[in-house]
Amino acid sequence: MQTKVRGGVVGAGWPGQQHARAIRASPDAILQALAEPNEERAGEFRPASADGLPTSSAPAAER
Repeated sequence: MQTKVRGGVVGAGWPGQQHARAIRASPDAILQALAEPNEERAGEFRPASADGLPTSSAPAAER
C-alpha cells in the first residue's frame, strides 16, 4: 500500500486554487486543508467545498 502525501493550501485566491487543483490531480496526494483569513473567500473556495475540507479563517495570532 502506498502512502499518499497530504497537502494544504494557504490562501483561497487564484494561486491557491491552482495549487489545490494540482494537488487534487495527483494520484499520490490528498488536499487536506485550507487556510484563508477572509471567511467569505474561504467559503467560496471551490476545491475546499467540493471535498468538505477543514478551513481556517482565524488570524494567525489567534491560532
